Amino acid sequence: MVSEQGRDDRRVLVATVVAGDEADDALPAVRCAAVIERLGGLAARVVDLDLRSPFRGDPAPWARLAESDAVFLPGGRPGDAERIRDLLGVPVLSWRDTAATVLVAQVLTTLTRLGHPPRVARVVIAGAETMPVVEPLLLAAGVRDLTVWNLADAAAFPLRDIAADAHIVLDLDALWPWTGPADLDPVVITARGDHDPLITLPGLLRALAGTPGAQPHITVLHACVLALVMATGADHHLPRIPADELADRTADAATGALRARSRRFDG
Repeated sequence: MVSEQGRDDRRVLVATVVAGDEADDALPAVRCAAVIERLGGLAARVVDLDLRSPFRGDPAPWARLAESDAVFLPGGRPGDAERIRDLLGVPVLSWRDTAATVLVAQVLTTLTRLGHPPRVARVVIAGAETMPVVEPLLLAAGVRDLTVWNLADAAAFPLRDIAADAHIVLDLDALWPWTGPADLDPVVITARGDHDPLITLPGLLRALAGTPGAQPHITVLHACVLALVMATGADHHLPRIPADELADRTADAATGALRARSRRFDG
């Protein structure tokens, strides 16, 4: 837990994206804010945000976002984070970013247990369109044999056929057909598994809020993946819940990646 002395005055907003008349949250916004404050050492506040038009309705949430040091979206659609970044220029992290770091770390640790180096492993991403960041993040992690599959492909290319010789199926949208002998199936990792998708959130957000001009580029997310993999024990299983040491390790890794990127583009 971050002590009061360890807190700073950086402000983070957890923006609940409103779709129609209801909030569209994949993760509980209040819990996200609590994790950010407790382990990230940042002041966090929850606001409702209507993305249907930033220029109608109550302008106060948009004004607060523009004045914040970073924004976290616990819900919303693919592309919402990019839209807010373009409008406001502040660091914006989405639940898909943090969930992707955990899922890709699971893929890497599972491949290690199976004895397959990433460069020779075959991975199928089912439902890739629901979390677009996963594919480039797996490529950054060294997985070269990737197959991207979406539900629209099912009629021509059944998922079980596509995954027949895969080592891992990363199922992002509960699409895997759970039929047939279990010993003939590839290992299936689901987005609704037992690892908390907030594991990397406090450290990653701390790094983004503390680095001018920062955004969660693939190199930054990859650094968090590696920090998470390095935190595994001898059994190569990931930590299941957010923790102090992991938040510090993730923050250091993300900050290092952000500084390296800045030197590369400014030099």
